[in-house]
Amino acid sequence: KSNVTNMTVFASKGYIITATASADHFTSNGADAGSTPLVNNVDILVSRKGESSNVNTTPLSTVGGVVFSSESGEKNSEFNVQYHIPATNTEAFLTSGGKTLETVITYTITGN
Repeated sequence: KSNVTNMTVFASKGYIITATASADHFTSNGADAGSTPLVNNVDILVSRKGESSNVNTTPLSTVGGVVFSSESGEKNSEFNVQYHIPATNTEAFLTSGGKTLETVITYTITGN
């Protein structure tokens, strides 16, 4: 798992937060994109700050997976965000051999 990062949400009504990766494969400093792991090998874990027992898990994708939704609004609510490679997906990263793997993730909030 990665270190926890924070996201603050302000919404006047119910909302959906999606996360979209910029490409199907990670980019690398040492290989072409076709030989790097797929981004969907990584899960995004989102939970309200202080509520670690209630975590939403969503695989990273280029189609905008829903990472959190709420029927009501929020006033500066804080969320924890982590990235996790499930044990069943670690093999995809074994061939990366010390390369730096990157992707851009865009979070979008829309009314529901």
